[in-house]
Amino acid sequence: MPSDFSFSRSVTRLAGLILIFALGTPLLLSLSAVGAGPRLADFFEYNYNTYVDQGTDYYFGYSDKMISQARYTVQSVSGDLATVRGLGTWTFDGSDGTHQSGVTDVTPVFSVSTRRYLSDMDVNASANATVWFWISMPLAQGQTLRLLDDVFTVISTDATVWNGIIPHRTVQLQASGTYTRDDAYGNFVATYTDRYYFDPDSGYVVAESYEERDTNPTASFRFRAELFVTASSYSVPLDLLPLALVDFGIPAAAVLAVAAVIRVRRGPSRLQIGSKDFPTEVRIRKAKTPADVASLTSNGSPFFGPFLPILAERSVAERDPVVLALADRKVVGLALFDQESAMGSLFASDDAVARVLMKRVKMQHFFADATIPSGLLRAQEIDRFAILQLRNPQPRSYDSTLVRPMSADDLGAVVAIAQSTYRASARRFIASSFQGGDFGYVAVADGRVVGFGFATVVGTVARLHTLTVDAPYRAQGIGTQIMNARLSALAALGVDRVILEISRKNIASMRVATKAGFVPFGETVYYSRSPEAAPAAQQRQT
Repeated sequence: MPSDFSFSRSVTRLAGLILIFALGTPLLLSLSAVGAGPRLADFFEYNYNTYVDQGTDYYFGYSDKMISQARYTVQSVSGDLATVRGLGTWTFDGSDGTHQSGVTDVTPVFSVSTRRYLSDMDVNASANATVWFWISMPLAQGQTLRLLDDVFTVISTDATVWNGIIPHRTVQLQASGTYTRDDAYGNFVATYTDRYYFDPDSGYVVAESYEERDTNPTASFRFRAELFVTASSYSVPLDLLPLALVDFGIPAAAVLAVAAVIRVRRGPSRLQIGSKDFPTEVRIRKAKTPADVASLTSNGSPFFGPFLPILAERSVAERDPVVLALADRKVVGLALFDQESAMGSLFASDDAVARVLMKRVKMQHFFADATIPSGLLRAQEIDRFAILQLRNPQPRSYDSTLVRPMSADDLGAVVAIAQSTYRASARRFIASSFQGGDFGYVAVADGRVVGFGFATVVGTVARLHTLTVDAPYRAQGIGTQIMNARLSALAALGVDRVILEISRKNIASMRVATKAGFVPFGETVYYSRSPEAAPAAQQRQT
């Protein structure tokens, strides 16, 4: 959640947590680790969501939600000190049009004996706050202890909490109270109940459920939060009686539940988007043959819409995974995975469509329109790419003794430059661009090809891509010459709009584009689910 929405007391406990990213530190081991403290490399991952709704008076009709995911890993344990590293993403959306998102990276240190934060707190709480994500076991019913800056009571040492269809045996703690909120939401009296569920063996958090009602003399609203650990290095005991009832006592229900889980993981094959009054039915389908991608139109991306059908056609021709979201024959979403570069692309005009497409195409590293909330993607942002456009390109002078149209004989040299520059295989991508009808230009110096660039044309719109100059020949104006040659060809064709996509780290290419008159139009984001292994992508091979 954005820092503008800071909460007091228990809301801070959750929103602050989440915001700064909710799951705190070490995770312990297994059943034999009763009473043990944090250990090196312990970890846990979680989903944390908050909701505001049921507003009255000037909050009537207002709602917002914050979605976050994170992973905490124990980095070190030295004597009484434990240090953890937390990485996560969050996105906030309000019905008033507010949209914010971000990445969080924190490294809190706490005392194992007192559970108090010593530095780099990951929540907005008092200086004497204790960690919320781990408690020392065992505990007795009725016992009290602090979590953050609130006092909780052990309600049960044998409470059942469900994670999907799996029941876990946990220790439940609960706190209730009232405080005064005075923040971005306004001045309210808030009454809350907060329930935590911990693993009885390791003492680590399993789930949390929080609900609060905020009122003042004229208005009110409800705030809710829910946290679920999705993966961990510790094993939470199963609650065998409920498990037996579900898995054996009601086998038909179990089968249906498994089918539902599969459906959730895979996503629906049909869904409705748009308003209640004007809904649009969308079909999700995998494209395998040229017929599946023939005669398509598109509005599935605010930036690359006209190019989605041709991108789908080329990916099918290369036998890469392609999943379409179609409203009749109109593309409203597209997910591609280029197997040569191991890089994916996601385009979607609706968040629900984006969510389903991400379930259908498994991608560790991928590009996505910046209009898609990062919280849906469950990946870390690696780089941002500026999308620039130029209206009504005009013929430009260029050195025709240096730059000429690309021929089939140039492909070997072009591939070699691409692979040397991007440090990844590019043979299929270069061949697909050339054979698919893209305009290609090469720069020739000292008797060899030293640079190249492509342009894809769809109707009166063009996309420039892959402007590349061999390292020894950079900073000599060759990139500008290739740019001018392509723009001159597009002007002759009557193209009225040209777009291109450049990493914000690629200063040289950005300089060439702005010098040619391109202006910012939007953004795409390069994400990775394995940031430590993410390749440095200077351009996408799509």
